[in-house]
Amino acid sequence: FGPNFFVCMMREYTEVTPKLRKGKITLTRAILFTGVLFSAGYASQHFYGGSIFPLNLGASPPMPSTSATKSMCIVPTSGPVLSGYDLVEYWNLNSGDDGVIGSSDYSVTIDEYQFYFSNAKNMRSFEADPTSYFPKWGGFCGYGISEETWWTKSTLGPDANPNVWSIIDGDLYFFMFETPQTKFLTGNMTSEKISGDARWTSWFNDTTVLNTGCFWWNKTTDK
Repeated sequence: FGPNFFVCMMREYTEVTPKLRKGKITLTRAILFTGVLFSAGYASQHFYGGSIFPLNLGASPPMPSTSATKSMCIVPTSGPVLSGYDLVEYWNLNSGDDGVIGSSDYSVTIDEYQFYFSNAKNMRSFEADPTSYFPKWGGFCGYGISEETWWTKSTLGPDANPNVWSIIDGDLYFFMFETPQTKFLTGNMTSEKISGDARWTSWFNDTTVLNTGCFWWNKTTDK
């Protein structure tokens, strides 16, 4: 049932009951309107996959991923940056190693974002030059940001896995899992960097935006 159907129902009802007293009209209309809401909710539930409440007859199409919404992905209160992984420690790891989880005992806050570190030395290194340790493109999947055209400012991810990472030309990149990482590393990285930089700058310019809520934990597949 479309919105016009319910509008017509309301219009017809008003025309065939002009002699009812005002109180009865108001009560009956309220009952009818409640029925309309439940009918529309039922249609939304069974034909559009939505929930009955809140009712949204103009629902958006499905997101291109199971990622959280933009606000959950980048809001500082969602949690520490990169799920609390120590951004400095990546420079001490070998390629392919898992990241190291930091602790709230070694925490730094910048632009309302919290960063966790695994020891005091890493925390001090970060405090001395924070932006040099910021992950590229906010810590979202590097391949997704540079190559997957369906992502937008309002539909972040692409998810990142703190255990799938690469340091390239002094920048720390994260990827959702190993396949997009391999595609990025074996592709035209010059073009990928230009594309990703242009896209990220068009979305956020110089604003500090970091991933606090969109993560993927399977290193080998998106399943």
